[in-house]
Amino acid sequence: MEPGAGWKKTLLFWGLLLAVPVLVLYLLLPPLWRQLADTLRPELVAWVATHLPAGERERIRSSVASIATGWFRVVPDPAVGRIARSGVQVVEKEALVVTNNAGLRSSRPYGPKPADVFRIVCLGDSFVFGTGGPEQDRFCQQIEDFYREQQVTVGSRRIEALAVGLPSWTMRQEASYLAARIDDYAPDVIIMTSCQNDITDSSGVTEDGSLTSAWASDRREVGSGVFSNTAGLPFGGGLYSALTTDLCPTCRAYWRQGFEPVGRLGELQRARGGHLLLSAIELPARHAGFFMQLFQQHAASSGAPYLLTGYLAGKDTRLPHDGHPSRAGHWLLAVHYIRTLAELGWVPLAPAQWPDDPRRHPGGLNPPVDAAVLAAEQQRFISEHLRPAIDFRQLDTEQLPALLGGIFPETEGQLPAGQAPWASVRAGFLLQKPDGDRDATLTLDLQLPARAALYPLPLAISVNGQRLAEPVIAADRAGQAERLQLVVPQTLLAQYPAVEVLLETPRHFAGFEDQRMKSYALQAAAIE
Repeated sequence: MEPGAGWKKTLLFWGLLLAVPVLVLYLLLPPLWRQLADTLRPELVAWVATHLPAGERERIRSSVASIATGWFRVVPDPAVGRIARSGVQVVEKEALVVTNNAGLRSSRPYGPKPADVFRIVCLGDSFVFGTGGPEQDRFCQQIEDFYREQQVTVGSRRIEALAVGLPSWTMRQEASYLAARIDDYAPDVIIMTSCQNDITDSSGVTEDGSLTSAWASDRREVGSGVFSNTAGLPFGGGLYSALTTDLCPTCRAYWRQGFEPVGRLGELQRARGGHLLLSAIELPARHAGFFMQLFQQHAASSGAPYLLTGYLAGKDTRLPHDGHPSRAGHWLLAVHYIRTLAELGWVPLAPAQWPDDPRRHPGGLNPPVDAAVLAAEQQRFISEHLRPAIDFRQLDTEQLPALLGGIFPETEGQLPAGQAPWASVRAGFLLQKPDGDRDATLTLDLQLPARAALYPLPLAISVNGQRLAEPVIAADRAGQAERLQLVVPQTLLAQYPAVEVLLETPRHFAGFEDQRMKSYALQAAAIE
């Protein structure tokens, strides 16, 4: 035996002996540690919440919020849908966005109104939010700055203006948010702004806090294809849809749903002795005149004064990197609001102090509805975008405004290009009325997927708001093409300028990774 061989054997023996428990610990410790961590984590969070100083807790919360992918969060009120996460600092469209305790864009917290303050609340969407520009450039901030610099007060109370708005908030969301919180905000004056994309379903919020157009946060039950005010949003179209018109029952329903909470907000504000000014901002978009005429029509019956305005989009009033107003554009809006509040007597201002209005704003205060203009806009939309037949496999850009929603292609963000798009559990579109005073035949061509989850497939078919058929498609039709035909009475066709077809079903299917609520595929539709 070589010298030292006994020592080596002893070392090997003890090494193997120690390796056994080490291996056992290696195999058992990770799951035990995870179980221990899961048990202790709530206790640790509770300890942090109760023992760390408030400043340190806020610092940790702000750090976590600032690194989140998105910065929105869902609120329980479905009519509001979402606010922003508080304490976030992000760069959005080249502008620093800081959110406050209320989940709104502001470097200062929002709280109870001091006794010496006359409070103006600017309520709205991306214009109030100030998308793409610095916080201090927003018209709401410039209104407050003007009154402070001119030393304007109301009954010896200084004037402050709070911006209450988020990108893509709808009229329903805006009015519902403030109505439920009106005692906290206690506004003396509300300036509520609206524009052409504030009528229909809102964006949903994903689990990471970003926005999605796949569903509406307030109406998930109607499927993954929302009824968007941007025509064919999943297709990438940029035209405003027929939902901003009054051509069909669903179109008119959205307008009513938008103004109902506005009416409630007005009642609450008047009961408090405050004022509400409704305002529509004209956008440089096709059929903007249609929206403005309909806004006037609804605003006139709301009991509140209304103002038609705009930032006169141009090189010097629009941001170079975004379609929203620059500081100069926001100032034009601020000028119009300041002068209007003085004209209404809500914020007394001597004529010599009125800011100069260097350009002619559209509309003005309480302009009458022009029936001839409204009729001309209806006819123009119909002639430009509606057809008596739609081939959904070969949609062109000009036909996209005929889609009300609930329709999306297999490849999100692209036109179908020969492929029939999917319908969600609710899908709608418009057709041009056939000529003549007679009954018509509606033909729908569908492709039925071989998906067991769908069958039996009940399908409710409504035309111009009236349910005409409720066929139930049996499982033996799975995977086949289906043609449905029904007679549409002439009396029903005469009720609206266009023919609305609405398809509804409680059935849908989804996949492992694609969670969109799909049903049948739409191939073609025609009325003759």
